[in-house]
Amino acid sequence: MANPKRRTTGQISGENVVIGVAWMYYQDGMNQKDIADKLGISRATVVNYLQEARERGYIRTPSYAQVTEKIYSSASGRWQRYRNYMNEVLPILEPWVQKYDYSLD
Repeated sequence: MANPKRRTTGQISGENVVIGVAWMYYQDGMNQKDIADKLGISRATVVNYLQEARERGYIRTPSYAQVTEKIYSSASGRWQRYRNYMNEVLPILEPWVQKYDYSLD
């Protein structure tokens, strides 16, 4: 699961180490011990970097309430604002639109 490329704190430093640790944890799926071993730092330091990433707003995970919130009709169709950017993928989405009885209009 982990990326075979080896990163060290010598390669990433300052704010970049905070981002790098957060990336390895949330995107690469590495655990804190593996990140610490890979970077040659303590697990406590990894925990501190992850906390710093959250405090700086680099990590935004929705709450349970947000994830389970009902979709209101007022939000329906807001994607249309981005339609020009999505034209390329709309043909790929078309079967799903039909399957779930949605509309691209």
